[in-house]
Amino acid sequence: MYLQNKRCVIIGAGALGTQLALALQERGFTVVQVISRRMSSAIQLAQLLGKDVGYTDRLLSITQAADFVFFCVRDVQLPQVVKTLAPYASTRICYIHLAGSIPLKVLEPLGKKVGIIYPLYTFSPNRKPNWKKIPLFLEATSASREVIRAIAQALSPKQYWLTTQERLQLHLAAVFLANFTNYLAACAEEIIKPLSQKGVDLQVFFPIVQEVIAKWKDMSPYEAQTGPARRGDYATLFKHRELLVRQFPQFQKIYRLISEELLKKYGHPLPNTTNTTIEKAQE
Repeated sequence: MYLQNKRCVIIGAGALGTQLALALQERGFTVVQVISRRMSSAIQLAQLLGKDVGYTDRLLSITQAADFVFFCVRDVQLPQVVKTLAPYASTRICYIHLAGSIPLKVLEPLGKKVGIIYPLYTFSPNRKPNWKKIPLFLEATSASREVIRAIAQALSPKQYWLTTQERLQLHLAAVFLANFTNYLAACAEEIIKPLSQKGVDLQVFFPIVQEVIAKWKDMSPYEAQTGPARRGDYATLFKHRELLVRQFPQFQKIYRLISEELLKKYGHPLPNTTNTTIEKAQE
């Protein structure tokens, strides 16, 4: 399908909208308009793309001179954005959202030419992604299936067709693997903060984290797991928990929950003394 110079509207000028707009432009698409709730964000992205790109903070000022409209807004905002645009939708335009947890039916008020291109990635405004390595997960109506496929192929060779429920399942897995992992990194950073005067920072963990990821290429996460809970090393678990009680009580629950799940997963009994140990440490 010929996509060169196809005209695009980007709704949402955050990290995803910015990186998508730049990627589309690099691939020969023409971004004709940027829409954002904040005029300053719309102007910033439009200027980044070029002087001929329009911008507005008014959703109903959307141009009708477009072939594709991409929704890059927060998941919670998308239904209302669609509802607002529905009375003005064009049967000629293909409307596309990029959310992992929002069903295709949310776009139904916009007509039959709707679809989803969900990039399994974490975007930041100032970090240019390599789109060729990003897997894209697609869903579309029969009227837009081929155009969704063509747009996705222009962005990345890695494409998968999933149903709404399957994509939600994938999104949940991504939250566990990416969002929760990033939160745990923030926990680790706070725990080592008192060691900063000795030059210890988050970078000391880079080798171990890189090795964890490298292992996944050769074995399952189940096989790659190490640590005190994996070994059933109760003495170390108790020492950690006592340290948490004394210095980092905000992390007690998450440490206990994950440790107990690992103990069960690897066939170790949960010690009856766990609660007693924690209570004594709190005294």
